[in-house]
Amino acid sequence: MKNLIKNISFLFLAFLMLSCDDDNNSVNQTDDSLKNDKFNYTGTYLWKFNIMGTEQTSSHTFFADSIQYEMKGEVYTVNYTMNKISYDKLQGKWIGETDDKTVYVLFLKDKTDSTVTLYKHKCASNGLQEAIAFDIPADDVTDDHGWNIYTLKGKELPMEVLPIAGNFVNDKHNLLLSDAVVEIDGKKVNKMSFHLGERRWVGKCDDKYLQLFFKSLENTNTIELSLNWFDDVEKLYKVKYNSIKDWQTFTKNSFTIN
Repeated sequence: MKNLIKNISFLFLAFLMLSCDDDNNSVNQTDDSLKNDKFNYTGTYLWKFNIMGTEQTSSHTFFADSIQYEMKGEVYTVNYTMNKISYDKLQGKWIGETDDKTVYVLFLKDKTDSTVTLYKHKCASNGLQEAIAFDIPADDVTDDHGWNIYTLKGKELPMEVLPIAGNFVNDKHNLLLSDAVVEIDGKKVNKMSFHLGERRWVGKCDDKYLQLFFKSLENTNTIELSLNWFDDVEKLYKVKYNSIKDWQTFTKNSFTIN
């Protein structure tokens, strides 16, 4: 009888261990990939941006054991708390989980007295294991909206501005670039949004929408960009940088257009 009970207990424990291994969101605190460094960030940091012609504000409020997230705006509003699972100070890598078991991984860098640069990824496909395996993103990554600069609440919130300006031409188009207005082949397009992390500028001319993706945001004499018109602004914003294939090369024109 004792051997039978012992065997049943062993099988039950084995079953529990296998079940935990299959649960991607389960937290195994003995995992060497999970760190428990002290998280010293405090306060609320905000990032303001435009989408579809309206203003959105994203905020992260930092606590020792959690991060409170909130998005406000006409297009999208949400809030939730991510409870800390791991923080690796050396990598600036923070992993947390919401009450509904959604796992997020955040990277924080370039901290100043009033700003922090942040990258955030929702681990929708493989939970905690996805977060553990997620490496530090490249500086020019566009996935997950890229790296974004958040400003401490109470400080002036900057609006993202297209850093490239001037007259650029190729054998198809004549572009006069500025942040507020892009003139293409004589048509003036008024800015709706510019997102630095995605390298995407969007504007409107009459009932048409122009989308520009920039391969690089270096203000050089030669630039590569993707240029497309849309009738549907929602369809436009669903296009992602990594899907772009129609890159065009433009050269800066030294002559001024009147």
